[in-house]
Amino acid sequence: MRGWNILRSFSRVVESVPVYVMLPLEFPTMDENECRKLIEQTIPHVAGATKCAGFMVDLWWGLCEQDPRKYAWCEDRYRSLFSMCQRLGVKCQVVLGFHKCGGNVGDSVTYELPSWVLKRARELREKEDTVILYMDRHGYMSEEYISCGADEEKLFPVTSTGTGTQHTTSSDDSAQQGTEPEPAGGSDTAVSSTATEMRSPLDCYEEFMRAFAKDFGDEFFGTVIHEIHIGMGPASELRYPSYPLTDGKWKFPGIGEFQCYDTFLMKDLEQALAKQHFSEEQIRKCIPPRDTAGSYCDSPDQSEFFRSLYATPEGRFFLKWYGNKLLEHGERLLIIANTCFHQYVSDRRVRLGVKVAGIHWWFKTPSHAAEMTAGYYHTADDSWTMYDGIAALLRKHGFIWNFTCYEMRDSEQRMAKCSPEGLVNRVRIAAQKHGVALAAENALPRYDRKAYKQIVAQAKPSSWGVSLPFGKKAESRKTLCGFTYLRLGPDLMQANNLREFANFVGWMQGTK
Repeated sequence: MRGWNILRSFSRVVESVPVYVMLPLEFPTMDENECRKLIEQTIPHVAGATKCAGFMVDLWWGLCEQDPRKYAWCEDRYRSLFSMCQRLGVKCQVVLGFHKCGGNVGDSVTYELPSWVLKRARELREKEDTVILYMDRHGYMSEEYISCGADEEKLFPVTSTGTGTQHTTSSDDSAQQGTEPEPAGGSDTAVSSTATEMRSPLDCYEEFMRAFAKDFGDEFFGTVIHEIHIGMGPASELRYPSYPLTDGKWKFPGIGEFQCYDTFLMKDLEQALAKQHFSEEQIRKCIPPRDTAGSYCDSPDQSEFFRSLYATPEGRFFLKWYGNKLLEHGERLLIIANTCFHQYVSDRRVRLGVKVAGIHWWFKTPSHAAEMTAGYYHTADDSWTMYDGIAALLRKHGFIWNFTCYEMRDSEQRMAKCSPEGLVNRVRIAAQKHGVALAAENALPRYDRKAYKQIVAQAKPSSWGVSLPFGKKAESRKTLCGFTYLRLGPDLMQANNLREFANFVGWMQGTK
């Protein structure tokens, strides 16, 4: 405990920051006996031993809507989990994942997008040369997430056949329903119908959210489920799949590649470009940068685009367009989520959040290449960044910003001009400037005291005393509205590790 004594003074200045624990990715599909043990033994033990505020669980689109509009919650495992947390008096954060699990750092299992989504995507590419998933310049189609360019396209057929009862009672009711008036007294008519309609990706996301709210809202929202994070891209983060681990395409610290070559994003880019006056040479090199941007594993100086072209007017035009498409996608989902969960958000039973990636490599370079390929735009003088845009968007719609890298120190990341601390500070400034509640996670599993100390240090209100644009100073206030620890598993359950984690929870929550 001596090592923790240097943090004792923090107890006077750190407001209580609730700590949650991420459940294993395998939770929805693990062996039935293992699942029962996790819910009935491990979770109660961790909750009791650490006094954590609760747990985070991912809810996967590909597992829970295996057929269009047929929602099943993994044999009621989620209900069993929520019921146990209710009995324990702890909370749940739920992440609605509309992406593929597998192909990102830390993914230990693979859950694909719904098979009917992938089938349709492959069918459209083969038969109509239409690409609805993100694609790089080589023609590689990522199956992690549907392209934001296709958000509003009616792509997915759904056939519904049902027999129900249509009840009419008066001519007024009939007029509202668009039917012929029935004789006084009304009648019940059995109706059998078969209809095929087309849904857009946004339609699918919205109906999934509504189904989740319908099946769990009245019973668990507010009492157990108090945060819902809306997945907006790979790893549930608002970004492009620019650094995929699939097939060894990308390795740290590569700059990644742009992911805008699908049918609908390219069409949008062409329309935006038609309003500009660039030469053919400018367009060839930068809009989009097919042959100049470099490859997944390159460094910035190996890329002609990130050596110099990114700073030209045509380079800036492309990068700004690329980032704006991501912001537009985010806003569409924010609006949908607020609509679906309105009754629970309005009375503050539930709060909504968004995850943003912590791309800290090459942060100290002028081009910010790895961030740029993921969609995180920076102006030439860094006076405005995508983080400002995200913060403004989240403030507008009342969402929490969930960020990562909080356990990392620059001294531990010396290669590739990394700066996780600089990145966290940049995000913190943007959140403070726009008045956005900020939550955090660790990027990689850590069980050592050094990492815990770094997280606690980042939670000091004095760390908000950073310089803001226009000479303003950030107010001294609580840095985090919550911290989620990655992740529950055999390593954390080792006695020494769990004891150390319990100490960390105590310092964060103000009980030590």
